[in-house]
Amino acid sequence: MSAGTSGIFDHADETEEVTMAPECFDLYTNPARPTLALYVRKGAGLPDFADPSSWSIEGEIWSNEIPPDVLKTLETNGHVFQELGV
Repeated sequence: MSAGTSGIFDHADETEEVTMAPECFDLYTNPARPTLALYVRKGAGLPDFADPSSWSIEGEIWSNEIPPDVLKTLETNGHVFQELGV
């Protein structure tokens, strides 16, 4: 704080909340179970436990499109399953 101020920040950027840009993830579905989605980090491929022949990549999904609780698990584990339409 500079001399002569009343304790209020002189710069608006010191009080602004920092927001992160959305992260992109790959979205896979299982044709045998079309309501089950598997999200993984972009470009990571399928986890070792997932049989690649059982999954097909459907595209990408952004972190701001994923429910917060699902996103937290995804960020922690690097992958997450989600039942779609629930």
